[in-house]
Parts: sequence; C-alpha cells; structure tokens
Amino acid sequence: MPPPDLEQRLAILAHRVGETAPLWRPAPFYHPSLPWEPDYPELAAALRGLSDDAVEALAADDGALRAWLATWLPGLTDVEPALRFPAFDEALPAPADRHDPSRDVPGRKWAQIERFAAAVLAEGLPETERIVDWCGGKSHLGRLLAMHSGRPVTLYERDAALCAQAQALARRDRVNLLAVEGDVLVAADPLPSASQVVALHACGDLHLHLLDLVSRRGVEGLALSPCCYHRTRHATWHWRSRAGRACGLVLQRDDLRIAVLESVTAAPRERAQARLKQQGLLALLRWVEEAGQSLVSVAGLEWRRGEGAEENLRRLAQQLHLPSPDAAACERLWTAAAARAR
Repeated sequence: MPPPDLEQRLAILAHRVGETAPLWRPAPFYHPSLPWEPDYPELAAALRGLSDDAVEALAADDGALRAWLATWLPGLTDVEPALRFPAFDEALPAPADRHDPSRDVPGRKWAQIERFAAAVLAEGLPETERIVDWCGGKSHLGRLLAMHSGRPVTLYERDAALCAQAQALARRDRVNLLAVEGDVLVAADPLPSASQVVALHACGDLHLHLLDLVSRRGVEGLALSPCCYHRTRHATWHWRSRAGRACGLVLQRDDLRIAVLESVTAAPRERAQARLKQQGLLALLRWVEEAGQSLVSVAGLEWRRGEGAEENLRRLAQQLHLPSPDAAACERLWTAAAARAR
C-alpha cells in the first residue's frame, strides 16, 4: 500500500490527536490525580505497574510506546503509516581546505544542522541569486550551505552580537555572507523573490511570519523546520493551509508547548537535570496540597542545580509562603514524587 500523501497524513494525525486530547491536554504539576484516570482505569493501572527500566525503554522508543499503548488505545495503530517517511542517510563531506565547521557547534546540534543542509542540497538548490538564512543566529547553516554550493548568503538576525560573530566566521571560512540586523517581524519585506530560504529552529511567530511572506511574495525555494510553536501572539493556533483548516483540530497556545517538552538535542546530563526538576516540582505540588492550597503556576519556580532536594523544597516553600518541610517531610515528599514522576 502506498504511503498516504501529506493531506491524508494530516487528517489521520489530527483525528487521533483530537481523540486522545483528554490524555495529553491536562498540564503537569497542576492536578493532584490524573484527570483521565476514571475513563481509562486499566491504562492508569498498567502505567503504574511499569518498572523503571520499562519506563526508560518506552520513553526512548516512540514506536514501542505506541505499540504498548495500542492495547488500551487501539486507534494508535492507524497513525503508523502517517508517521513513516523514507529514511534519509546522506552525509556531507567536510569542506575541502577550510575550517571544519563541526568544531563550532556541540555534537547533537551540529548533527541536526548537517542533516538539514544535506537534505537541502540533495533536493538541489534552485538557480537563485543567494541563500537566505532566516533568523539564523551565527549562520552555521547558511555558511555550511555556502561552503558546499558557492552561493552567497544573507543572514537575517536581530541580535547584533550574533550578526558580528556570523560575519567573523564567514571571513574565516571565506564565505560571502551579508548579515542584516533587524527584527523580521516588523521589517517591510525582507525576502528577495530570487532566493532559497532556509530556517532551522524558527520559533513561533518567526516561522509563521515567514510562511505568510512566502505565500504572498513567493521564493525560489523554502526549507523550514519550525520549533517552539507556542511562542506566538495568538491564543489559538492559526492553520495556514486549507487542509489544516479542514482537519477540525483546535489547538490552544498551551497545547503547542507539548511539542517541545522533549529536547532531542539535549545532552544526557541536561535530560537528567530535567527529570530532577520534574520530580522536585511534583514533591512541591504534594506539599502545596497538604497545606490545603493549590498551585496556580509553576512559572518562576526555579529548581537550582547546585542545591539538594531539601534546600530546593524549603526555598520554594518559602517562596510560596508555605511552612518549611522538615527533613522527614522532604524525604517522604521526594520518595512519593519519584513514583509519580515515572
């Protein structure tokens, strides 16, 4: 059976995302119990019965996780074809007689840049005047594409320091790069039509504004990988395509935040720290509940890496004007939070 086209993929995924909204929509750290448990008691029991090793294994393998969940959510089997794309394994050779750009960027982040550039080059650059690196920071992506294609690059970036660093790196790499400092959200029309636009990790309204510009003006080529969808001025997601508007899925700004909760570029140490913070906030939530209060927001509640669990819990309790938990209470809260965090 041929894979579904893009509109079919969107329709399938939108249906399942909407259908399972009661499971994923409740925000963590705000509910003393799982809001969906009365409707899915067997799933809740199965999740609590998982060992730590099983949790880690499922968290590391999305396909295995969907297969495991299909016992209680059989509709998840329908999404597999919609999630399956051809593998892309082409790698870029190091630019000859130049500085190795991979030395400028941490490994996981560089792997994303390199794969993105390889995919753009594999598609073939159109006969454009130049490459436009949209909100590209130091233009690691733009410079890499320039080194392999010989095309000049225009970088749009609002941070003056990053623009200066991009120019310096371009001189080192013998790349023709023009860094344009400014806010693309207020610029009149920054896109030349004869350009190949690339945007890797274009956050929120930055990628939405780019799509709006491209649809109005048109460019020779566009390669876009959005991120941080929730960084938008709109309270509700605005679909740009007819297929999106027809799918019927309504997403709020807080819903969009879920898409970036898992960082694939984070180092193991950073992921471990994120798990500690999650466990700490769950322990704090339990302390708030025991005090007969509710947690309105976790914004501004910092779990400090250099402090232990007791220090963090006592400091945050004080910040919330709660009694300070003693050592025994901290140990009890921490142990209970470990089970809930799983």
